[in-house]
Amino acid sequence: MNIEIIPNWHPIFVHFTIALLSISALFYLAGLITKKDVFYTVGKWNLWVGALITVGTVIAGLQAAGTVDHDAQSHAAMMNHRNWALGTAGVFAVLAAWSAFKHRKAAPTAIFTVLLLLASGALAVTGYKGGELVYRHGTGVMSLPDTGSHDHSAHAHGGSGETQDHEESGGHEHESQGMDSQSTNDSEPHDHSGHAH
Repeated sequence: MNIEIIPNWHPIFVHFTIALLSISALFYLAGLITKKDVFYTVGKWNLWVGALITVGTVIAGLQAAGTVDHDAQSHAAMMNHRNWALGTAGVFAVLAAWSAFKHRKAAPTAIFTVLLLLASGALAVTGYKGGELVYRHGTGVMSLPDTGSHDHSAHAHGGSGETQDHEESGGHEHESQGMDSQSTNDSEPHDHSGHAH
């Protein structure tokens, strides 16, 4: 793996954290509903492994926060994401310890399962805030496309409204569709509401 492509390891770890902890909550819920121990067993292992991986996720996230370029607005969003992440990780650490010491041989209580589901909700909010950092603020992105010279109003992408000319051209031959081919270097957002993707 080329370290230059991935400037930090947080995006790799975080997907395991989200998947394992979310699946854990679903298995605990299945165990609560069906009263089958196999669901609790799978839920416990997902919770324990997810909590361990979350340690790496948090460390990598804190390292990333100190190394990626960002402005004042993205810094505020980053701190908000960090606060949610630390709080959520703390809750999952407590739940994992509770599970390891209290539920190793006994079935968990309904209260435990509800708390785990609520923690999964906090995890979803944390993930959303992390996605906002990347997709809204461009934090951690090494290169953004220059969209200033790309106008979507003259053609459609996908769906039934796509023109045959666009399909046959094999690309974005804007000059043939009467568009100004002169490039502008502004990166201001443009309105995509007039067409379908």
